[in-house]
Amino acid sequence: MEILSNDYFEDQEFKNLTVVNEKLELKTFQSCTFKNCDFSKSNFAHTVFAQCRFDSCNFSLVKLWETQLNEAAFNECKILGVNFTQINDLVVNFNFANSFISECDFSELDIPKTKLVDCEVKNCDFFQTNLSGSDLSNSDFSGTVFEITNLSKANLAGAQNYRINPLSNNIKNTRFSLPAAISMFEFLDIKIVDE
Repeated sequence: MEILSNDYFEDQEFKNLTVVNEKLELKTFQSCTFKNCDFSKSNFAHTVFAQCRFDSCNFSLVKLWETQLNEAAFNECKILGVNFTQINDLVVNFNFANSFISECDFSELDIPKTKLVDCEVKNCDFFQTNLSGSDLSNSDFSGTVFEITNLSKANLAGAQNYRINPLSNNIKNTRFSLPAAISMFEFLDIKIVDE
């Protein structure tokens, strides 16, 4: 399989690959497209993805030690149990749309203007993460933790099931929608009555 034997790929399209539990280390993918690929449990240590697009791919339990994600776009992907804190944080730019993202850790990443649109982002951690100016609209954040996170100027319009403490997160000029925004009142010592 070419993806296992070569180390540099540019302007290539990969379709219907099943590369499970493989070592895909020290590779470079420049302007490549991946469609319907299964990379479950594979190791992408020190691999570079620059201007790459992933459509309907499975990234469950992949390892991203010092992996570079520069302008990587994930659409309709399954991303389960991934520790994004291990990526190379010198250049980080990725976006997600219509994807299922669960049990992932994005803590302490500086990822302003990230897009997490129309996604299920469940049981993930955003601890001390910079998400300023990000678009998180129409996503479901059930069980996800935002703590000491910069959400200033972020867009959470249409987002739901989030628990964001306004006292421990920066939410200056952040867009929220009703009724989901009412959930933030639980962190304040107030009572809302309907009369």
